[in-house]
Amino acid sequence: MQFRSSTQKLMFLSLLAATAIVLSYLERMIPLPFFLPGMKLGLANIITLSALYYYSFKDVLIVVIVRVFVTFLIVGQTMSLIYSLSGGVLSLLGMYLLIKYAKKWISPIGVSIFGAFLHNVAQLIVLALIMSSVSISINYGPYILLTSIGTGFFVGITSNIFIERIFSEVMRINHIK
Repeated sequence: MQFRSSTQKLMFLSLLAATAIVLSYLERMIPLPFFLPGMKLGLANIITLSALYYYSFKDVLIVVIVRVFVTFLIVGQTMSLIYSLSGGVLSLLGMYLLIKYAKKWISPIGVSIFGAFLHNVAQLIVLALIMSSVSISINYGPYILLTSIGTGFFVGITSNIFIERIFSEVMRINHIK
């Protein structure tokens, strides 16, 4: 994406990070009908996925890291920081590679489902490392990985709308290519 100035680019990235932080915080207030500890919709990933279609990997990585650390400072849960950072980075990497090499064959919904799956895989790996036991991840894994299909689908549909309506309109108004 071409910006008229580095200030304009920094402003857009800051706005994306702030939006992701707000979504991440608000998400904690949404009661989910799941009986899985720590299960969330992944609303902040709407921003991550949408940004991947317009920004470089490095730019989106900065947005993800800022979101995770600022949310940690607001909420103050160390475990949340570890799980969010590992899941966010692996998910970002996987979605980036999928968009880069398979964009013609997969929609944002498919990319989102893949990202949600990777996010949960990273969290299961961290859980196994923290608990010094693979069995908890093996027992918990199928349930959390199955829910990643639903949450990834929801985030993908929302991101698709965000990409088509919000991002494209902002780019048009600001004459950004």
